[in-house]
Amino acid sequence: AEEALSAYATDGASRLRLLANPSTTVQFLHKDLAPFLRTHTDCHIHLADGHSLDIPRRIHEGEADIGIYHAVYPAVGMKSALYRADRVCLVVPISHPLADRKDIALKEVIDETFLGYFPRHDMASFLELAGETIPHPPKVLSEIANYEARCRMVTQELGIAIIPEIIARNYLAMMHFAIIGLRDHWAERNMYVCVRDLSSASSQVRDLFSHLSTCAASSALKQ
Repeated sequence: AEEALSAYATDGASRLRLLANPSTTVQFLHKDLAPFLRTHTDCHIHLADGHSLDIPRRIHEGEADIGIYHAVYPAVGMKSALYRADRVCLVVPISHPLADRKDIALKEVIDETFLGYFPRHDMASFLELAGETIPHPPKVLSEIANYEARCRMVTQELGIAIIPEIIARNYLAMMHFAIIGLRDHWAERNMYVCVRDLSSASSQVRDLFSHLSTCAASSALKQ
């Protein structure tokens, strides 16, 4: 009975639990959820943040109905579809000697002081992702999850940071820093939308999964 009631909000509308990694929430979901909610006025979406490495497991264990995560390959044991893609870039102080560079490989600045987080969030997972593209782990002054706070610390010349490019360019209008593209293959990330079992999911979950999985194709057509 509790599981059945949890599928509805207090006003009786169908409640859908969506779990997404923060970079997806900031960059894409506000645009992509808007048309869905306009045509599904009886649907109430509860959106929560999660780490990409944990989201497939949490969806499989029933903590949420649908998830969005970034990974090299789709997670096994569930239904996943490509959602969107993004790139991470390097954010450096405007006074940095390399501030005028258009792009760079991370290994060229690996001896600099960094402000975390990194793609995949924890250092061990990032080092596995980066592999032989860097000679040793970066030196991290501080771990800062909030994107705006990280950019502001870069402007104070406390270090350099890896940030999703769309987010960095949004902050560029209000802060003085430089953006340098990263040439490393792992800098481009695929976002996947997933559900535990599409055949047994509610019609609202199936509709949202279908809607989000079409965003990859529509985004490619606009480029």
